[in-house]
Amino acid sequence: MDSTDEQKNIPPRPHAVRPASGRRPASGNPPAGGVPAPGKGKSDSPARRGGALTAPLLVFCIFALLLIVRLAGPAVFDRDNEYILLTVVQVLIFMLPAAVYLKITHTGLHRLRLIPFGVNHLLLVISAVIAAASGSLLLDFAVSGYESFSETYTLYGAFAATAGSGAAHTAYIITAYAALPALCEEFVFRAILCAEYESDGGSFSAVVLTALWFAMLHFDLRSFGVYFFSGVLLALTLYATRSFFAAFAVHFGYNLVSLFGAPLWRTVYDVGGKTLYFLVIGSALLLSLFAFCGESARLYGSYADRDLSSAYRTQTSPPEAPAGGRRDGGITGAVRRAFAGNMRAFLAPSALLCYLFYVAVMLFLR
Repeated sequence: MDSTDEQKNIPPRPHAVRPASGRRPASGNPPAGGVPAPGKGKSDSPARRGGALTAPLLVFCIFALLLIVRLAGPAVFDRDNEYILLTVVQVLIFMLPAAVYLKITHTGLHRLRLIPFGVNHLLLVISAVIAAASGSLLLDFAVSGYESFSETYTLYGAFAATAGSGAAHTAYIITAYAALPALCEEFVFRAILCAEYESDGGSFSAVVLTALWFAMLHFDLRSFGVYFFSGVLLALTLYATRSFFAAFAVHFGYNLVSLFGAPLWRTVYDVGGKTLYFLVIGSALLLSLFAFCGESARLYGSYADRDLSSAYRTQTSPPEAPAGGRRDGGITGAVRRAFAGNMRAFLAPSALLCYLFYVAVMLFLR
């Protein structure tokens, strides 16, 4: 233990595991087992184990509350204070269970990436909005055809944005149907759930499962692919920028396009038919994905240049040596551990409960 560690009352750093070749790992790279090397590569967000088991319980609670609201929809629509009621309902469905979950699990806010994104993230955010909107348009048109151009914007199958005019009405629509859903959903699915799944399954299960829960949230099989695609893109935005607010900005922008873009897409289709529509929207999708991938590569390259560790990397102890004395290290061991962690996340009993609940609800709503 050096004098600096003694002054800070920090326990001794673990010794790096020496590879079989006898050479030490390169400086700045984490040794076997995922423990960051001393110095700049250290992560500041230690993971809480067991997140893959507890996270679906939060999802199940939100599913159940949303189902209650959906079944009570006809009574809600007759209220004069629809926008205020919608605001309160979204807070009760998402934010209240999220606050209780954070309290019970002792999940620290420092793990949720509640930091602003910078100017150097703007191109990635804009390209993500365009990619989410154009990809969703193509998927929605493939399933619903011309009906996908409907100007009726619904939320959770229970609320519908009413037509109106004036700045006040537009502000209410934007707040209740674009900003608030983006804030609540991103706080739950990207901020909390991604952080929880990282503790067991890693970033793969965090991206895929949060996108899956996000798609299931809307209880709409016809739009399942749309929401899953958007969920994956939102999670990738979170990781590339390391900012919850970047994912929120993309979600908010996507909601605005969904709210006000239908007349434009219908005009493109009416002028040139399917050929022009797929040419314009498909080109927008390809170009935006190209820009998104390029910006992601640039950002990750800057992180590597500064020797920053992955903010989502789980800090665990090196794997214990088996009876033979050899550790399960190397690429094969890492792949095996990652696969086992993902299987624990996808097949957790609480996750199976959510799968069964979703199937039962979809059969009931048919």
